[in-house]
Amino acid sequence: MLSHCCNIEWLRIDRCHLDDELIMDSFMSHLLYLHVECCKLTKIKFLAVNLVTFLYEGAFIPIDLGHSSKLENAYIRFHEAVFQHSVTSFLRGLPYVQNLTLRIAWPHLEKQWLWDNPLKFSQLRHLQLFFSSYLKDVERVLYLVSLLKATPFIEKLETHFSGYPLLLADVGPRRQELGQSKYNNLKDVIQRSKRTSRISFTCFGKRPCKASKEFWPYGGNGPPFEEAKRIALTTLSSIALPLNVKCCVF
Repeated sequence: MLSHCCNIEWLRIDRCHLDDELIMDSFMSHLLYLHVECCKLTKIKFLAVNLVTFLYEGAFIPIDLGHSSKLENAYIRFHEAVFQHSVTSFLRGLPYVQNLTLRIAWPHLEKQWLWDNPLKFSQLRHLQLFFSSYLKDVERVLYLVSLLKATPFIEKLETHFSGYPLLLADVGPRRQELGQSKYNNLKDVIQRSKRTSRISFTCFGKRPCKASKEFWPYGGNGPPFEEAKRIALTTLSSIALPLNVKCCVF
């Protein structure tokens, strides 16, 4: 049916359980808005050259919008996924996205990633990351820095963390564990990347409704949000960041 809707501009597919691939081989040059939510699919592929907005919520699957060179906004929400696998998939399937919001309810972080991956988000300007973290991944959060290697022209980065584990000063990967690339930490990435405009980094630590022992199994009066913020600000203040970089921690 969709293959005969060549003039369609707005399409939402909700709870359509195909248990198969959703592939549109014919060009849908008029499609501007595509929303796929809670569907049982194994892959999405659209030849939508003028697509502006794409939204997806559901299980992690390959998404191929490689022909959508005008894609301005993409909102992706996975129920569960390996973070590095999802980013690699987007590099292939959403190469032209300008503003990307990625929410992973329960992400898994890998220790190693392909630092020298030649693929880049050549148009990405604004990136928002939302996710909780498993306790086992609390020491791997810094591996997310590798994502910046693929965003040479990013101007604004927001990270929103939730969940009781916090990355404090005494945990996390050592420098030698971050791979052989010269991009071994946030400072190196910022200073070595070619930026054409001001870049803004914002980190949000989401405070639970109750900062109590119920949500914090490590003792004390609850998650040490203020201590985590103090450590982050102290660390950032000790780095000689370029003048075009703005960092905020909430």
